[in-house]
Amino acid sequence: MNKKIKIEIAAGIIALIAIVLGVGIWIGGKKQDIANNKNNKPLPTQKQAQQPGQTEQKPVNNQNNLQTTDKSEASSQGVPWVDFSVDNKACITESGESVDLNGKSEIKLLINGKQVASVQSSVCPSGGAEIIKKDIDKIYFSIQPDGIGGYILFPTYANLYSFNLNSNEVEEIADLKGSDVGFSGNEDFIVYHTFETSDSEKGHIEVENIKTKEIRTYDIPSIQGNYQIGNFKFSPDENKIAFVVNYGPEKEHGEIYILDLQKKSYTLYAKANYLMKIDSWENNDKIVWSKLKL
Repeated sequence: MNKKIKIEIAAGIIALIAIVLGVGIWIGGKKQDIANNKNNKPLPTQKQAQQPGQTEQKPVNNQNNLQTTDKSEASSQGVPWVDFSVDNKACITESGESVDLNGKSEIKLLINGKQVASVQSSVCPSGGAEIIKKDIDKIYFSIQPDGIGGYILFPTYANLYSFNLNSNEVEEIADLKGSDVGFSGNEDFIVYHTFETSDSEKGHIEVENIKTKEIRTYDIPSIQGNYQIGNFKFSPDENKIAFVVNYGPEKEHGEIYILDLQKKSYTLYAKANYLMKIDSWENNDKIVWSKLKL
């Protein structure tokens, strides 16, 4: 074997040894990293490695972030909060006179303490305003009218409004006339009970298309006594509406009815010798209910 071949073989052996040693060192380092991570905190993710002074941006119109009840809780979490400021100009003073001549109350909607919209109403909102429902880009709120008190089994609302979180536009949806209200799953329809009719003291169930403003009216079942209607819930397929008729305060008892929107007929689904509350639809034919606790 000549000298040149011997040198090439030796160089190859040295290179192979270097590769083996390098792989061994790399593996040893990885093992040490793993051992260290078992005893220490995980390596920072991109969010954990955020620079001091930087804050994570949260969208205002995220329904999981938007707080509608507790200002202090929202502030501590660094998320937007919604509140109302009410100017009771339509209310009646103790002397029986309106606060001003136009008789309009102003309800201001605030986000993070800043006014973003306002509405005027001839209803005295002594109970303030309340958010009824919220989704990704809208808030539905209503005025709680004056003169509501005593034996009240369901929420009572006057004007129903929607507020668009993207455009800051307010739209009046319906005059609920002191009724409870229910929304369909896709929020295209609302249902409420109104007493203001000329042909029946019991009134009607009204189903309104929010977009087209079309209203369909349904006579309520033949019921007698001192009762209140509310707790409206659409079925999953939105072809039926369940609601409660509760009686009291003497001899309290309750009934649950189902309105079939296609057949325009009612079915007495359940009754009990206590005040009732609908919890949910289990499917398109079965309802889960419980005792209403005052």
